[in-house]
Formats: sequence, structure tokens, C-alpha cells
Amino acid sequence: MPRPNLARLSLAIILTAALAGLTACAGPQAVTVGKAGKPSATAKPVETGARRLLTTADAQAALPTASEIGTGWVDGKNPSDDSGDDSGSTSATPTFAPAECAFSAENGAVADLAVVPDDAPRAAEATVDFHQPPADDSWGLDAHGVTVRIQSFDRDIDAARLTKISQRLEPCSQFTSTDPTSGVSISWQIIPVSMSNYGDGTLAFRMQGAVSFIVVLLDSVQIVAGHNLVTITQSGIGSVDTGLAARVAQTVMTKLGDEG
Repeated sequence: MPRPNLARLSLAIILTAALAGLTACAGPQAVTVGKAGKPSATAKPVETGARRLLTTADAQAALPTASEIGTGWVDGKNPSDDSGDDSGSTSATPTFAPAECAFSAENGAVADLAVVPDDAPRAAEATVDFHQPPADDSWGLDAHGVTVRIQSFDRDIDAARLTKISQRLEPCSQFTSTDPTSGVSISWQIIPVSMSNYGDGTLAFRMQGAVSFIVVLLDSVQIVAGHNLVTITQSGIGSVDTGLAARVAQTVMTKLGDEG
């Protein structure tokens, strides 16, 4: 069986472009899907500068560096996570079971998971990618990446959207996606994440997909702070650093506050 391409697996559900009994208002704990224990660390206070309207230079200055991500991380996307070599690929819509979990880009349902509409004009935007070069990737399965995106909008963002997204995801704690061309099915779980709350509200969850002996992990964090939306996505095959997303969130929000 050909190895699944991590980028296509991510796109099949598109949860990263965009977590349940908690609220999305400012508080000690982030919103998640399901119930999670208390976070092991408390978020440091974020200055009001993190809520202001940003320029592109502001957004770029708040992005983390490879050294801030951690040891072994380098700039750029993982070469093995490149969807450019997808011979015989198709843009046909995957099928989902249950049907209410059909969050694909092709059918438009991914809009249910967007904090801000995709066509909303941005005042500023900056993105950075990182990956961990594997020591030996002869099987093509050692793919780990992090993407951080900061977007600023003319109007304050409604943080209540985070709770609505978590409620929309809650019935999909377990679902299956099937590629209509290859017939390959992936069994997904949405796993609660315990994380401190930042800004006006924070949404955090983990997705775990299994196909054959391969396990795909996707961590997603979205932070609303005034005019700004911070999105942190971590992907990995086999394992991920479970504390990395929280550390990156603290780094970015501290930089945004300091810039103010």
C-alpha cells in the first residue's frame, strides 16, 4: 500500500484551516472538544497590545523562530509532506461516516469550522512553517511540521465562534473518511486537549487518524485576541510533542503583547 501523504490527509478534513462544556470567554482554560483535565501550566497575562490592529510588520515580528520552536526544528515545510507528487490524485470529495462529520473543502462544510469567513479581508497576515529533518526516513513516514499564522482584521473577532465550533465538532469525536479513488479509509478521533486560555478565547484539540499501521496526529490551536486570530497547527506521523503547541502559543502571545 502506498504511504499516505500527510498534506492530503490534512486536506481531506481541513480542520487545520480553521474544541465542550467550557466557554470561549477569557478564563484559565482553553475550549476543547469533550472534557480535558486542568492545564499543567497557567498562561502568563497577555498585554492589551496583543488585541490591537496589526500591520504586516507587526505580524511578522510576532512569529516564532526555529530556535523558539525547539531543538531540531528548521525553517520551511517538510519535503516529505509535499503534495506536488500525487500521481493519479483526485479532487473528488471524500466520503465521511457519520455524514454530519463531512468537513471537506470540496463540499464547503469546512466553513462551519472557520472562526472568520475565508473571504473576510485581512488588514495583515504572516505565516511561517517549520519541520524536523528525520535521521532516517527510508519508509517516508517520519514527517513532523508546525505552521503558525497570524491574521489581523479591521473589526474585533467574535470569540464566541470558538464555542460554536467546538459544539459542531463534538458529535464527531470518532468518524471515518474514505478516499473515493483509492478506497483507503482513515479512522479519526478528536481528542480533548488541556491548555491554558489566551486572549479573548482559545480553541485547542488533537486529531488522531489511523490507516493500517500508520498513525497521523494533528494538533490545532486557534486564539482570538481583539482584531487578531493566531492559528497554530502541528502535524506528525507516529507521534508529536504534546506540549509544543502550548509553548508556541505562549511565545507568540508574549511577542504580540510586547510589540504593543
